Amino acid sequence: MKHSNSVFHQLLKHLPRHQFQKAVDRHKGDHRVRSLPCWTQLISLMFAQMTGRTSLRVNVNAHSGAS
Repeated sequence: MKHSNSVFHQLLKHLPRHQFQKAVDRHKGDHRVRSLPCWTQLISLMFAQMTGRTSLRVNVNAHSGAS
């Protein structure tokens, strides 16, 4: 079976994670973060935008497997 990346993965390949992390560090974006670092939040919001989620609750439920 041939492996193929998802469209979302292909989109993420174009984001320079190192530069994103430098900006987060410069602005102390992850200071005192317990469970949702900036990179994870960005990916979650991008996924929600791509899939047409209408609210944060719908996005959280989609990731947690709840209906």
